[in-house]
Amino acid sequence: NLDSNLHDTPEEFWEDDRFEDVYTNVLNYFEIDKRLRLVNHRLDMIQDLHQVLREQEENHHAVYLEWIVIILIVVEVLFDFIEPLYYRRFFSDVDPFGV
Repeated sequence: NLDSNLHDTPEEFWEDDRFEDVYTNVLNYFEIDKRLRLVNHRLDMIQDLHQVLREQEENHHAVYLEWIVIILIVVEVLFDFIEPLYYRRFFSDVDPFGV
């Protein structure tokens, strides 16, 4: 969140406080506290939205990786089925199962 030093009294007023009342009146006139709360609230909303979008992207990436694993498993199973057929066709005198 926005951490502002506007709430604090500036160091200049510690030595010479002639304009401290003016500074305080300006803060009140421009409703700095209210505006800071509003900006902080909006920043919280943006942070929440960013968190949701980041989680969605991470989830999308995880699903993509899961599909890659599934495809690799299917390819391996297909090779396991094709291998005995290959041996039978080209090496008919050799038993593909070793029996």
